Amino acid sequence: MRDFESRQTQISFDDMPKLLADIQKNIQEFSAKLEEKVTDPDRLFRTREAAEFLGVSEHTLHQMRFYKKGIPYIKIGSKSVRYRKRDLIEYIEKHVVDK
Repeated sequence: MRDFESRQTQISFDDMPKLLADIQKNIQEFSAKLEEKVTDPDRLFRTREAAEFLGVSEHTLHQMRFYKKGIPYIKIGSKSVRYRKRDLIEYIEKHVVDK
């Protein structure tokens, strides 16, 4: 406990407004970056992320790629596969079944 106490930084009440302003600024910057990432239609998903987004297994996406059916994908290098968010959404919208 003594070791922890010796490493604590003393913060005065006078420093609190600046510290809180810095924290608030960091939160706003993080929030903006997160919102951009979530709403960006060109965001690339890994196979696992795409499968979670669609509610299917990774194997299902692999089979779609193998048989060249389903969702367009991007091949990066010899092994990496990515899916654009907008392609996933478009696939979902095309497969809505109306009664």
